[in-house]
Amino acid sequence: NEAKRIKAAEKRAEKSKEDAALVDALRAVLSETPKSAQELLEASGLEITRNKVSVLMRPLVEDGTVEKTKVKSSNGKGQLVGYKLA
Repeated sequence: NEAKRIKAAEKRAEKSKEDAALVDALRAVLSETPKSAQELLEASGLEITRNKVSVLMRPLVEDGTVEKTKVKSSNGKGQLVGYKLA
């Protein structure tokens, strides 16, 4: 059991490092203009899903670094969740 806990802790630490690099890449393309998750992906060049962007942005929204807003969709039908610097 101890070996499994150690291995799991190492895996979490590695995943955390990967996520930190992704967050830094997303933060680099954020601006005062709200952008949807898809626009952030296109601007950053990352190959992750839109859902992963939302998951990575959540802690930044909670600590006040990033503001969550509504953005008009590119096809003009409806609104999407957007992110911008707070």
